[in-house]
Amino acid sequence: MVVIHKLKLVFAASVVFASAMIFAADGEKYTLNMQNADIKEVIDLVAKVTGKTFIVDPRVRGNVTVVSDKEMTEPQIYETFLATLEVYGFSAVEAGDVTKIISQSDIKSSGISVDLDGERVGEEIVTRVFTIENVTATELVPILRPLVAKYGHLAGVASANVLVVADRATNMERLADIIRLLDRADTQEIEVVSLQHSYVSSMITLLESIAPGNLSTGKESSSSAQGVHLVGDERSNRIIVKGEKAERQQIIDLITKLDTPVNKEQDSSYKVIFLNYADATQMSEILKGISTPASTSSKSENGSPQDSQGVTILADENQNALVIKASPSELSQIENLISQLDIARNQVLIEAAIVEISSSGDESFGVQWLTNPESTYEDGLPFFSSSSDVAGNSISTIASAIDDADSAWGAVTGVSTGTTFAISDPTLSIMAIIEALESQTNSNLLSTPSVLTLDNTEAFITVGNEVPFITGGSGTDDDPYTIDREDVGTTLTVVPHVQKDGTIRLEVDQSVESVTNDVVDGAVDIVTSKKEIKTEILVKSGQVVILGGLISDEVQEIETRVPLLSSIPILGNLFKSTSSETSKSNLLVIMRPSIVTDDMSEYRKKRLNGIWELRLESFESDEYRLDQPGIDSLYDGTFLNGTPVPLQ
Repeated sequence: MVVIHKLKLVFAASVVFASAMIFAADGEKYTLNMQNADIKEVIDLVAKVTGKTFIVDPRVRGNVTVVSDKEMTEPQIYETFLATLEVYGFSAVEAGDVTKIISQSDIKSSGISVDLDGERVGEEIVTRVFTIENVTATELVPILRPLVAKYGHLAGVASANVLVVADRATNMERLADIIRLLDRADTQEIEVVSLQHSYVSSMITLLESIAPGNLSTGKESSSSAQGVHLVGDERSNRIIVKGEKAERQQIIDLITKLDTPVNKEQDSSYKVIFLNYADATQMSEILKGISTPASTSSKSENGSPQDSQGVTILADENQNALVIKASPSELSQIENLISQLDIARNQVLIEAAIVEISSSGDESFGVQWLTNPESTYEDGLPFFSSSSDVAGNSISTIASAIDDADSAWGAVTGVSTGTTFAISDPTLSIMAIIEALESQTNSNLLSTPSVLTLDNTEAFITVGNEVPFITGGSGTDDDPYTIDREDVGTTLTVVPHVQKDGTIRLEVDQSVESVTNDVVDGAVDIVTSKKEIKTEILVKSGQVVILGGLISDEVQEIETRVPLLSSIPILGNLFKSTSSETSKSNLLVIMRPSIVTDDMSEYRKKRLNGIWELRLESFESDEYRLDQPGIDSLYDGTFLNGTPVPLQ
């Protein structure tokens, strides 16, 4: 919940949300208290307080927590908001009259504003150009690079001897101080000291307490002592030392003596974090892979100290929670990482129909849509055939099959084996295609599975019977048969992967298996026939996909005879005849994957309306009509009953 307590009401009482309210205090000051608030709701609240217009990247999501008991002005509220975005891996980039809220990984290509005068302050992302006077700009790049955030930018232009830096305005002020310190026309040299067991701020404070008369605190943790200048960088946990050799070495020796390991067991913190969407066991394995093992002591690549006891992470499967033991700084980083990983995944609704089309003799067989040479991807994926004499049709003719089956299926002549194509009309239903098939072909609807699954999670549907198979034994009393039961029927396995652009990559494994009456030499048990499609396809949400066609031939021997007479030896052959009939079957898999948003009310309404229409078709009365009940009756089991109302 987000609450900004009030002393005087600023906004109208209508500005009320389900989990947040905005109030202002005297002098336009606010008290901010956000507990596990949805970040998009927080952005909306800040927009109302500051009057700014925000454009939010769809990938910006999660819950945030900010607690403050002090009153803040409107600019302070905005600075706190920018700092909160940074903690949770997002940034605000000014773009004219609007502000874009994006992921930090996209900052470099988002059009950052240029701060020519160095007057920008706060958490805003800016770009500055520093002209270097006394040293080479490229020499400063390796020294300054660890001081720039990972999402920032640092480059040296040798021809102009300038540095181009993109980072937050607060960090830019510190970089400017360091650049001025390094860009001096004197004989002083610099050294960089990486701390192994201490933190930069603590070390500089300790140095000041040891020699208060020789050290004075400077801006951004910089100090000077008899011509020696110290600049601390908390990001990389390093201290930059500049000065004459003798004085510089004295400071470095002192830092080395003070930077010793200590027992940090007492500094360890414990916390239980309950996960909303992610699996605790999987999250634990991810965090353990990037954390310091509890049995070792080491330092990170950038030189920051690690707890001598390491990080301990345990998963509580029953409560889907993580129990974490770590130092305060490590615990804060782990919480930030968890907040970025523990997000709701997309759900994908997969509606499917498995249809078998059969034919015999010289009947036309299969289903084929021809493409117009001028059609584009927007009309569906192209399907080509070299065996058709019909021209000028397109995939979109399937849509007209709902109303005019004869004209739509004029191009039906066959389908190539292994074909995959799609229809992009979002209003076209799978059942409409099946009805068109049934009107023009000898089709058999095998199954219409429908399943809702999470992104990157396998959905498995099987419809069939358990059939016993002999797997061993000879059938004697001493060696009885060993029998295993296996599923024989229709099986559909789909793994959806939702891409960033909204398309869906599907891993499809479809099989239809049935028991046959064929006699196979060497077979000691049941013989089955199996048809399988295994492929990967890329489609848009709501697009109908058709996979085909697995063609099989079946030959039937038919004998016609005259009773009694056909049984006479030799002469009986004159009173009977035999013929063979070949039939073909073609397996088509029709699917419609759709990304389901958080609000499933429309999908539920559509499904319930379909059920209600079936109920109306079965209701026959000359005196009453049925009124559709409310959604509440769905849960008490009376939805299909309806409410009889006398006819007027």
